Amino acid sequence: MNSSKDSSNSLWQVYRWMLHYLKPYRWKVFFTVGCGVVMTAGEDEFIKKP
Repeated sequence: MNSSKDSSNSLWQVYRWMLHYLKPYRWKVFFTVGCGVVMTAGEDEFIKKP
């Protein structure tokens, strides 16, 4: 019956591992995610919708 708690705990462990693994690359990751956000916002803003 604790499957949701177990999966939540497992997801938290994966999240912590990922943050630890990407720590040396944090600025590259932020830059890549930031570029994706800017590109998506630009597409939404400047592409004409019919």
